[in-house]
Amino acid sequence: MIEPSDPSFQSQEATEGDVALYDLARWRFDQQLSQIDALDRKLATILTLNGALIAVFAAAIALRGAEDSGVVWGLVLAVVAVFLANGICAYLAFRLRRWEVRPDFNAFEDVASTVGITVARIWVAREIWAAYQANEPFVAEKARWLRRATALTMVDLALASLAAIVASWPW
Repeated sequence: MIEPSDPSFQSQEATEGDVALYDLARWRFDQQLSQIDALDRKLATILTLNGALIAVFAAAIALRGAEDSGVVWGLVLAVVAVFLANGICAYLAFRLRRWEVRPDFNAFEDVASTVGITVARIWVAREIWAAYQANEPFVAEKARWLRRATALTMVDLALASLAAIVASWPW
């Protein structure tokens, strides 16, 4: 927590820069929370698509029949490996759920009663900005895991297409 005893909090009058800092911090933090929601929605879509691809793959293999084919077993192993890797990526992206949200309301009441609302607003802006900065590395990590899951989904699509070809090939 940023302490209001900091020398920069000594003035009781907010400048235009202080007001702009508050507005900017709130805007950036709102954007960050929207970005987190968008990443989670994309990840859910990827998981849904992968589930559908598994169903398509299973149907294609069922159409092929139960014969012992090295190509079919190779596809089965590849799909299972990619599906598991995708599940791990999704888990690692979804596990990032504890976001820093500041300021604490009790701390705000303490600060506002001590230094006044004008200085408290500056304090709030700095707390919001600190929360934004604390979250940023985790948002980037979530996005990296989402990119990996997306790449694995493209591999799943290719394998499903290959399975459809194998299923319809006149061996």
